Amino acid sequence: MWLLVVLGAVPLLSQSDGGRLQLVRRAHYVMGTVFEIEAYGEDADRAAEAIEEAFAAIRRADEMMSNYREESDLSRLNREGAGGFIPVPRDLYELLQKSVEYSRLTDSAFDVTVGPLVVAWQRASEQGRPPSDRERTQLLPLIGSGHLLFAEQEQAVRLDRPGVTVDLGGIAKGWAVDRAAQILRQHGIERALISAGTSSVYAMGSPPGQPAWNIAVRHPLQEDGILAVVSLKDQSVSTSAGYERDWKIAGKAYSHHLDPRSGMPVESMWSTTVIAPDAVESDALSTATFVLGLERAERLLRKLGRPAVLVGKGNRRSEITIREIASTGGMPVIHLQRRREKQ
Repeated sequence: MWLLVVLGAVPLLSQSDGGRLQLVRRAHYVMGTVFEIEAYGEDADRAAEAIEEAFAAIRRADEMMSNYREESDLSRLNREGAGGFIPVPRDLYELLQKSVEYSRLTDSAFDVTVGPLVVAWQRASEQGRPPSDRERTQLLPLIGSGHLLFAEQEQAVRLDRPGVTVDLGGIAKGWAVDRAAQILRQHGIERALISAGTSSVYAMGSPPGQPAWNIAVRHPLQEDGILAVVSLKDQSVSTSAGYERDWKIAGKAYSHHLDPRSGMPVESMWSTTVIAPDAVESDALSTATFVLGLERAERLLRKLGRPAVLVGKGNRRSEITIREIASTGGMPVIHLQRRREKQ
């Protein structure tokens, strides 16, 4: 199932930029999804080497930030962090600090301490019953970015009480995309596309002879339908969707997107697609705006000046409400395929 997909074939060879640019594509399964990188370079072998170095950085991100790997730095923090400050790599330290900033910015709609709730709902799907109100409210005191304490000089992090756990699922892939882009630039690559599964895409430059990369956003009620086409250059787009996967509990589907403030799955949104200068921001904001709902999400994004396409649920399954937040000028350009407010 796709959320974002690159549109249109691009030429394998181009005489632009004073040389023949060759397109090299690679894909690897990492961080629980398929990452893809396609890049243009004058030398195909050097471009391929740069891409593989970028993939090595993505794998290191998984080894550092995964909460499914027992040996990862994040898993160690979750196990031992309540007992004192745990030294962590600089990249993880800074990403945790950035996560706290996004939590404050979004009124806790984005919160990496949502871990206990995720575990509770995953267990509920296995047991065939949703968490009771009592079970859910008992977990809420464990949620909140204020539970993360930082020691800058020691580059260490502490969890201020037992039971608090961190889940970077809403931001780690964005970080990996940004790091991959940084490595490609270090190798002199100026035109590339990096995708983390189909939920986050970063566009470096543009394909030869074209003004931008064109990314299709899936329509929430049409499996093969396109809601919008986004033209990107040196920007990232991320989509969070309520239809990509869910928990089936007692015959009812529950969104895997949880509101950290209530502990409940989000039921008001179909999808949120957010464009930002980097993938960390687009990843975090697409998650947060999905939780916030149409009105509050639109206010936040207009305040931040971030283009977006928000799709809310109507009274019936066949109804959707679309809000486009256009760019104030230049890139990106959003082309809605259907402009009616309700469909």
